[in-house]
Amino acid sequence: MSSRSLRRIPLLLLVLAIGVVLGLAVSSGTAQRRRNVEQQPHMRLSLDALRSAEHHLNEATGDKGGHRVRAINLVRQAEAEVQRGIAWDNAH
Repeated sequence: MSSRSLRRIPLLLLVLAIGVVLGLAVSSGTAQRRRNVEQQPHMRLSLDALRSAEHHLNEATGDKGGHRVRAINLVRQAEAEVQRGIAWDNAH
């Protein structure tokens, strides 16, 4: 091997090391985002509870002076906010 080729080895090792570090950083960030998407148990449980509340409000009879209909609308708004919160967290 020529001395010129031997001088290139440290540069090649540096480039390889930088590539490995960048690859690990990207992989770690992707894994973190994947965990965020898959987790959020409290937000998921909240959404389930809101959907249950909406179901029971829809099953109730009578208008209750308009309060039942207003409650249904508020529950739907809350569901949308929880979903937006989940989506926002998954994107960041």
